[in-house]
Parts: sequence; C-alpha cells; structure tokens
Amino acid sequence: MGAGYSSAAYISYTAQVGVGLSGGFTTMCFIPDAVVQGTWGNQVNGSMTQSAFYNPSAANADECTFTRYLSEGTYTCKIMYQSGTSRPICFIKIDGVDVASVDTYAGSDGGDLISNTTSIVVGTSGVKSINLEVRGKNASGSGYNANIQILAFIRTA
Repeated sequence: MGAGYSSAAYISYTAQVGVGLSGGFTTMCFIPDAVVQGTWGNQVNGSMTQSAFYNPSAANADECTFTRYLSEGTYTCKIMYQSGTSRPICFIKIDGVDVASVDTYAGSDGGDLISNTTSIVVGTSGVKSINLEVRGKNASGSGYNANIQILAFIRTA
C-alpha cells in the first residue's frame, strides 16, 4: 500500500450518534469492520476534514459493507463527497435495498459537497447491513474514483 491510505482493515472510525435514543450514525472515512470488494482506503489530504474514504482500484462495482444499529424510524442520509471528472455514481443500501445515491461527477474538482436523501424508512430496529457501492458513472465521466468524506444517517421521525 502506498503513502496516503491505510489497509481496509483499519479504515478510520465511526461515531455512533445517540444509540438507544436516535439510532442514527455518522461515519467519517469509514470503519474498521468493513468488508470490501475491490481496494478501499483512507486518503488523508492535510486534515481529517479533507480526508476521504476512496477506492484506489477505481473499478465499477467496488463496494464496502459494514453493520450499524438503526432504530425504527425515518431518516435523512447525508453524503459528503468530493467531485471531479473521474468520479462515479455511488449507491447506499440498507439490508440490500437501495436507499440513496449520488452522482459525484463534476466538470472540475470540488470537495465538501453534500447530497441529502430524505424519507428513508427503517421498519424495525436492529443491526443493519450498510453498503456503499460504485455503480456506473455519468455519461460525461471518465472513471470510477469514489471519494466519500462523510456518510450520516440522521433520524428525523
């Protein structure tokens, strides 16, 4: 592994938010219990707020799966990401069901961009399988380099 990222076994950290109260979570640059398809790592660009969880293999269908507790309720999924000409479309799944997506393509590089997907319903409380998958690219895009800075599920009801 080259400088700038760690092995998939040590992919930064997760902060549980209000477990037992809100049941949501925020993940920054992802988690140590992740199971990955492809190569994923933590890219550090000067500070944690400029860092990203990314797939240096840059392949379509790269994915990362981890588990987190979510309480029954309605959520907003916030994805902070970096954009650029080689960025893909990323999908988020809960227990195998697509709940959010973001097209991270842009004509120029950018960071700290936020995608919000509202009204995500979790029908029963419990440990859920959360999956981040690179699935396709914008017609103008040139690659599959995903750079996700933060993934958060915020309970709204």
